[in-house]
Formats: sequence, structure tokens, C-alpha cells
Amino acid sequence: AITPHGLGLVRVDSLWGVVDSMGSMKLKPRFNSYYVRSHFNQRFFLKRDTTYSMVSAKGKILHRGVYDDMPYEFGNFIYIRNKNKEGILSNSGKVLIPIKYDQLEYTWPNWFIAEQNNKFGIIDTLEREIVPIEFDHIYSLKRNFVCQKNQKIYFFNGSGPPFDINVDGVFPYGNPYHDNEILATKNEQYGLLKSGQWLIAPSFDTIIRYLDYHIVHQNGKVGYFNEMGLEIIPPEYDKITMRGKNFIVEKQNQFGVLNQDGANIISVECDSVVLLAWNKSGGYACCFAALRNNVWTIYDNRGYPISSTKYDLIGSLPQNTFYLKKDGKYQMGIFYNGQLQLFDKSFSYLDQLGYSNLVTFRDSSEKMGLISTDGTYLTKYNIRFESIFSDIKDVYLSGAYLVELEGKYGIINSRGRYTFEPIYDRYEKSPFEHSRQTYIYLFKNNRKYKAQLNGMLTPEDL
Repeated sequence: AITPHGLGLVRVDSLWGVVDSMGSMKLKPRFNSYYVRSHFNQRFFLKRDTTYSMVSAKGKILHRGVYDDMPYEFGNFIYIRNKNKEGILSNSGKVLIPIKYDQLEYTWPNWFIAEQNNKFGIIDTLEREIVPIEFDHIYSLKRNFVCQKNQKIYFFNGSGPPFDINVDGVFPYGNPYHDNEILATKNEQYGLLKSGQWLIAPSFDTIIRYLDYHIVHQNGKVGYFNEMGLEIIPPEYDKITMRGKNFIVEKQNQFGVLNQDGANIISVECDSVVLLAWNKSGGYACCFAALRNNVWTIYDNRGYPISSTKYDLIGSLPQNTFYLKKDGKYQMGIFYNGQLQLFDKSFSYLDQLGYSNLVTFRDSSEKMGLISTDGTYLTKYNIRFESIFSDIKDVYLSGAYLVELEGKYGIINSRGRYTFEPIYDRYEKSPFEHSRQTYIYLFKNNRKYKAQLNGMLTPEDL
């Protein structure tokens, strides 16, 4: 065997030794087993009976000890165990913490939560007590510590003694590596602690972290606080949906829009509100459509109407496009450079095709065609197929769609090109609809074919 350090492990009479790259013996064969991890580029371990040796990349024994198990590495430290007690070695084999603790748990910043005789404390690599070993339990939450003793909860932020924070319970919250808040309860209500002080007072049924906000629930209502613990949306709404950097709010079946500071930009008196377009790079909403008294109006992200026209129906389409219906006709539009742009052609129907960037349309003949919203849709229609089809369906294929033309069936891809022209009498979907498939069965002249999306057509028995 070759170690990652260029040393060779040789076996003689069932015992292991170490030779260098020239074949010279560095350690005579007297070890029962070895342990090498490829990313431990400075050392490995050899075992003889119950004695374990840490060996350097030059074949020198750095440390030797009697342990219950093979030492294991965690970061820059090596855990050692003997007689159910734990200690810590450095990477160079120096004993940092002697084997006398029931358990050692590494924590920030290079400290260890130590257990001894069912009591817990915190020690450093010089075995100095940062927190006395006298607590019933200690656990870390981000860069803080919660200590429990005699049914009281204490907070330790890394300096000074732990202090009583007068709460009933504490819980992990948000991202344990980035968020500094701690979820806590007092009198069966939730609040947020930061550095041992209340960031959000305990007066809520639940609190949930979402992006840069804290979502609070109180008596069945929902509200938002910002990262600094300031209330931006009071908990008085039935539902809040974040759209870009705005919020669509619902109260008693009425809808409105608030900005990122909680200010009202579309009053909560609409029957429905839809986000039509948003700036992907900036992450903010561009315009909304709101329904009042059976009439739809388009607003910008400041709440100002951007068109005097009132519509019967408005809905979103892919790539920030949307449809507008008035007097039974559909138009396709986009909000671009702060202005509403409408394409000049009208349709009898528009809808998104599955989850693609394609839009199906029907014209006055009620035939279906296909529009792509990729690339050139800002200046003109990118019509992939004119209105020639009886139907276009999403049949759970991966980036392809079924078309019907004069009673015949075919397949088009997401670029609007034929994979199989519509010459087949009928089709049969794959039975596996839990995920997108790469084939479909097509039938022609009483023959069955497996049509794969790469264009291969394979006959199959009926």
C-alpha cells in the first residue's frame, strides 16, 4: 500500500511496517493494522495491540498511546479515547487536553464543551475553564452558548460569566452558520434573542426566518419584522406573499400590495392582485395587476396606474410577458424600461405551455400556434408555428410537446421544431408521470413506435 505521503506500507508475517520511496525501512513490521486518510497529508496511524502510533509524513512516530479506538481527526484536532474517557491531541501529537472527560464536543472558537460526571462546562485547548463544569447541559447556538442549571437558562456570549436570561426555553433558529438570533419562549409565547437581549419581544405564536425577514404569527394572523427587529408589517393579515421586494397581502378576502418598508402602494381593497413582471437582477417587482369591481388595472411598483385602459382579464406569462383580455380579445404585453408595451396582434386565446417559455395562442380560426418568449420577444413576435394546429399539449415530456394537426399527432421540441411530424394516428403517454419522460408511444397504420426525443423511432409489438 502507498500512503498519500509517498511512504510505503509493507506487510511481513501479517505485520505492517513503513518504507520510504527508496525502499529503506523507516519502521520495522510490528504493527497489526494501519489507518490512512488521503486528506491527512501530514500523518497517519499504526496500531500494535492496544497501542496506537501517530506517524509523520517522514515516517517518524509523533505520538504513542493506549486507546480504546483508533484516534480520529476533526479539523485541526485529534480525538483520543481510553476507558470511555476522551482527550484531544494537536496535529503534531501534543496532548492538548488529557483523557479525563466523559465527552468533548468541539465548538467555536476552538473551544470544547466538556462533560464530566454528568456536568457540563467549556474549556479551551490549554484546559482552562471558560465556563465552569457545573451546568446540567450546555449547547451552542451559532456563536453563543445556552447553559442550563436547576431548570434555569443562562446565556453566554463568549466573555464574562453566563447570565440568567429569564426565559422558559430556547431553540435553534434560521441558518446556524449565519444567523445570530435565538428563538426563545416566555409564558408560552415566542420571541427572538440577540446577544442575550430581546430583539423581538415574546408575544407571538410562532416566528420563522425567511430571507432577511422574521415572519411572525399571532392569533392566526401574520406579520413581518426586519433584521433589526423592527416591525414593518403588523400581524393583522391572513396571508402575506413576498413578490420581488414587495408583499402581496390578504385580509378578509381582500388583497393589496406593500413595499419593502411595509408602506401601502395598492390599498387592501382589491379582489385579486397578480405580479406581472419583475427585475431578475435587482430582485424587485416592476408591475402588478389588480382586480376591483370585475375590472383589472395595471400598476407600477409605486402603486401608480400605468395604463388608463381597463381590462376584463390579466394574467402572467413566461419571461415577464403577460396577457390582457378586453372585449373577448387577448393581447400580449410586457413591462420594459418603465413602460407598458403591447404587441399589435390580437388573439382569441393565450396561455403558457406547461412550464416552458412557450405560449400557445388561438386566432380567429380557433387554430393553435406557438410563440417563444425567448430572445426577440421585446421587439416582435417570435412565432415558432403559425396557427395551424387543432391542439398543443404538455404530455409530460422533457422539453417537448404533443401537437395535433388534422387528426394526426406529432412532437415538437422547446425550440418549436418538429421532432416527429404530425403523421401518426394516435399516441400513448408513458405510464411514469412522476417525472418528465424522454419518450412517448406513437401509432401509425396499426403499428406501435417508441418515439424518443433524440429523434429515434423504434417499432414495438402491439
